[in-house]
Amino acid sequence: MSRFSPELKEVKCTYGKDTWERLMNDHAQNITSELLFSLWARAAETKRNNPVVRDEYAVELIRWLGLEHAPFPGTPTEQLDIAIRTRIIDTITRAFIANNPTAIIIACRVGLDTRFQRVDNGLICWYNVDQPRIVQLRQKLFPTMKRVHYVPIPVTAPEWCRAIRTDNRPVLIILEQTSMYLERKELISLLDNIASAFPGSTLIMDAITTQEMRRRRKQNRNRPDAAELKWAARNVDSIVALNSEYVMVNEWIVNRWHRDRLSFWQRIRTSLPWRKNQGSLIVLMRYPENVNLPEEETEEDETASAGPDE
Repeated sequence: MSRFSPELKEVKCTYGKDTWERLMNDHAQNITSELLFSLWARAAETKRNNPVVRDEYAVELIRWLGLEHAPFPGTPTEQLDIAIRTRIIDTITRAFIANNPTAIIIACRVGLDTRFQRVDNGLICWYNVDQPRIVQLRQKLFPTMKRVHYVPIPVTAPEWCRAIRTDNRPVLIILEQTSMYLERKELISLLDNIASAFPGSTLIMDAITTQEMRRRRKQNRNRPDAAELKWAARNVDSIVALNSEYVMVNEWIVNRWHRDRLSFWQRIRTSLPWRKNQGSLIVLMRYPENVNLPEEETEEDETASAGPDE
């Protein structure tokens, strides 16, 4: 367990083998079910025989916190959605790093994400941007590293952009699980701030469609700690339209990947003309053309390609 912060022993003593409900009651202001569910989803995926993505750090962290058997909320479909989204964004990030070995990577609203541990090449400089309470939690759970920096400022505040020095190095900004929790005007302002502070940067951004937001809102009625969903995209074009400075290079629709993991009725439902483009979307904007990007998988080769993405 040497990879974890020395303070993690204290954290484990606090959490111990507590149930999910006890953990939420004790740390309701700092931890939400969504925050830990994403971590748990990656850990659960890693333990499968043919995982979509591997995250050994998440497995160790979940085990160390004593949460392996906690009754986390969520469905298998949600868990798969997180695993696929993680794999796609990891693949794009690795491709960017391969072309820009000394790049600066900025993860906005980072939560308990462990992407740095999965994609680090030993040269990149990484910035985690989130609210002060989340940064404090991460500093307890993750080791201090020279190339990993924290910016304890909400993404909606323009000050975080000014806190990062790029020194003319290539910049990749990851807006994962961010857009749906902002009002449209807040999202537009965020993109304006990024375009102004990091001209020429590359941006990865995910979003959910309006139909998916209606589904999640209905599901969240039984999750009192779930964050409010505020914005959804009608389609990919509505994402690009948020800021004219960005040019879309590629897009991915999450529910088209690893359909072998869906039930028969889920396959039928997501194949309907009015639903096949619904769910989670990922867009890549202003990206070099000479990079090999992840291609959409067909149902025939998904079984073979569902293994580790290393």
